[in-house]
Amino acid sequence: MAIASFIAEQNLDSCEVHIIEKNNCFGKKVAITGWWRCNLTNALKNRKEYLSKYIRGSNLVEKIFEIFWPKKTYSRFENNWLQMKTEDNYRVFPVSDKSSDVIRIFEKNIAKNWNIITHFLEKVEWVKYLENKFEVKTNKSTYIFDCLVVATWWNAYIATGSSWDWYNIARQLGHTVTQLSPSLSSLEIDEKFCSNISWLTFDNAGIIFDNKKISWWLVFTMSGISGPLVFALSAYLAHTIIDRNNTYKIKFIPNIEKTYEYYDKQIQDLIRENSTKQMKNILWELLPKRFITEILPNYSIDIEKTWATFAKEERKKVCHLLSWWLELTLNWRKIGEEFVTAWWVDLSEINYKTLESKLVKNLYFSWEILDIDAVTWWFNLQFCWSGAKVIAEDIKKKCI
Repeated sequence: MAIASFIAEQNLDSCEVHIIEKNNCFGKKVAITGWWRCNLTNALKNRKEYLSKYIRGSNLVEKIFEIFWPKKTYSRFENNWLQMKTEDNYRVFPVSDKSSDVIRIFEKNIAKNWNIITHFLEKVEWVKYLENKFEVKTNKSTYIFDCLVVATWWNAYIATGSSWDWYNIARQLGHTVTQLSPSLSSLEIDEKFCSNISWLTFDNAGIIFDNKKISWWLVFTMSGISGPLVFALSAYLAHTIIDRNNTYKIKFIPNIEKTYEYYDKQIQDLIRENSTKQMKNILWELLPKRFITEILPNYSIDIEKTWATFAKEERKKVCHLLSWWLELTLNWRKIGEEFVTAWWVDLSEINYKTLESKLVKNLYFSWEILDIDAVTWWFNLQFCWSGAKVIAEDIKKKCI
């Protein structure tokens, strides 16, 4: 959508653009981002911090952003009469909170240009490169194109129609496809208390794993954990095997800013006010009731005791648990429900300034089919918009 719109803006009457879409409409993947609100970009201003959000492929992203920095995305949507707002963590949404408003901008741009031809419910079956032309066979017809842009994804979020089709096509065109793994997904855990604390949210939670510490908001589900913090964790662990036979331990922190010293002081202050209170009543003033009631007994802590009968060492254990000792056991990720697939086309085979293939002239790869992966979908969407601009500019030069 974005590439076609950018090309159309060049007023290249001699350039005919075809969009082949296997779904019956545009933007099914865009529609679900931000829980149907479309978190279309991020307003972070610090370049280094922005690029740090790309776990894989940040060197290529940096080159693309030099041409089309995220701030230009904001201006572009504003110029198309989309009002936007910035929420916590610099996330940018339409004021309407409707992803359909973002998609509609592209639909209008595409509809008003006679030289953009759309092919809905059409699936690419194979591609051949012959004499500097692309022969594209679909389930409906065969076409010959001068340039081919692949802007798709693998098996991520299968409800949007994604599949493995382009895995083989990319290889048939001579490209190396790296190991594929699910990323930006929810995770299931071994601990059985999940169902009792489901939909309990922690706005500033932390996770410690593999000598790393990350923070964001997290929600417990019926069988595990989800939310932006978990999506980021799953991106870091994309190529780590996690299943019933290969579990993975992490440490969970209810609030990343609350230290051992904080809990120790708060608890002692509350004890002085009333030492006859049960331990659970004191802790309920610091953390959600369901969390305390369900979690601490799993660590052999008797929350029914009064604080007067609670030993100093027991208090220390509680403070340690709440500040960084709580352990969760990851045992599964739902393949096919992830938002993106990690890895794909090897970046060493891509021109960093144009996103054109180094192996096949006039073949371009964009968005998630490249070995680029960010901690959340809005950074992936930003690369989508920037990459589209870069490809459109390079195609423009060839059409003039």
